[in-house]
Amino acid sequence: MSTRVHVSKKLNAIIPKELINKKPEVSEFRTLNKWNATLFYISHKKCLLLVNSSTFFAVILENIKKSDFKNITKLFIQKFYEQVMYEGIVTDRNTISKFIGEIDLYPTDNDRVTIGIQTSLITNIEYRKEPNIPFENWDIRYLNSLLNELPYSQLGWTIPSDNMKVELNKIKAK
Repeated sequence: MSTRVHVSKKLNAIIPKELINKKPEVSEFRTLNKWNATLFYISHKKCLLLVNSSTFFAVILENIKKSDFKNITKLFIQKFYEQVMYEGIVTDRNTISKFIGEIDLYPTDNDRVTIGIQTSLITNIEYRKEPNIPFENWDIRYLNSLLNELPYSQLGWTIPSDNMKVELNKIKAK
């Protein structure tokens, strides 16, 4: 199994072309394993915001370089694991690896709901930026956890971290 990540047009421009797949395999698609990724900046450093389209759980990958995309699966699993641990969603790395599998990058799918959530989250990040604090002193996991505590009407006013906890517990139980 794999995780499908649809990248924004802005992000697509910096990813090596050979890493972008043209058309997703429908047979291996699982709703929970669809994410959307976009590019934003903190203190002139490239960062990725990945949002799960089912739970709206967000993961920030900070200080990304073009060469990092060759190891995007390993990098994403590490940051996702750090985030769920930070938020108290108790699980092990094997469950995360089983949940993610391999990352497959695809062009945007124009998922208006998820893209709207990403835009809202980036606005929230912009609002919280401290211009006088150097990038190295930012607590990205804390900032990320604040984003995952925002309730959404599309989720019946539940919060992404609770929804992800439920989904990861289902996978762990299997």
